[in-house]
This record gives sequence, C-alpha cells and structure tokens, in this order.
Amino acid sequence: MDEAAVGLSTVRIRTRISAYVYGNILVLTAIATCTPHMVETGFAALAVAATTVTTYIAHVFAHFVAEQVGHGAGEHESDQDELRDALPIISSGSVPTLIFLIPPLFDTEGTALWTLLAAGVVLLRLASMGALVAHLNGELPSARAHWWGIGVAFVGLVIVVLKVWIAH
Repeated sequence: MDEAAVGLSTVRIRTRISAYVYGNILVLTAIATCTPHMVETGFAALAVAATTVTTYIAHVFAHFVAEQVGHGAGEHESDQDELRDALPIISSGSVPTLIFLIPPLFDTEGTALWTLLAAGVVLLRLASMGALVAHLNGELPSARAHWWGIGVAFVGLVIVVLKVWIAH
C-alpha cells in the first residue's frame, strides 16, 4: 500500500475504510426502515442523523474500551486519531440526511423517490470501495476492481436486508 500517497499508516487507512463500510451499512439500514410518513414529516432525516451520530459514538467508545488492553512500544493511538478514524461514519449519513430534509422543507411529493435517492447514494459509496482500494494499493481501477466494489455494495445490501428482516 502506498502510505506516502495518503500520509497515513496502513492501520489507519484500514480503520477508516472499516468505519466507512460499517457506517454506510448502518445508515442504509436506517434508510430501509423509513416509512413514507417519516420522509414526509422529516423524521427520516432525524432517524438517519441519529443512527449516524450514535453509531459514531458507539464506535469511538468501543475503540476506547479496546484501547485499555496493554500497549507495546509505539502501539498507543491518540484519542484524536480515533475520533478522526471514525469520521467516515459521519460522512456516511450526511448526504442521506440532507436528502431526507428536502421533502418536509420544500413540501415535495414522491417519498419513494427520496428514499431511493438516499439509498442510492449509500450504495454508490459502497460500490466505490473497489476503485478506492485499487488506488490505495497503487493500482489503476480496473474492471475487476469495479466489480469487486459492486460486490461490496451487494453484500452490504444483503446485510441490510437480513438486519431489517430479523430485527425489525
């Protein structure tokens, strides 16, 4: 991995990608559970924003707890590093939250369209992982990398369907 290109260690990059994928899957789950009434009234935006923020807090807290295990030389991470490494979770929910603010603020029709748009943004973010991983490995994005990204989005969608089916 070309660490110099991004200025981060491989561990930091992997941590951020993990938070990105995890955040997108949980935001997509929140989107999938939004009803038309929630979209019309703005509660969909609140649900996605709340899911985003609480996932970020839970992620940072879990990492803080894990950091209590003994440290070897040079292993200690700063709290600021963890706060930054978890920011992809926040980015996962920002655009869908803004999309869900449009119907109640501008009294628009077509709640299904807004839900599909919000979900599409998240699926596109997951599908972009193929190109990003190729880039971080110093490769040009190939057809294989793009298909791998589509596979990531598909697996994320399957996880969301299972989560909604089992838990909701």
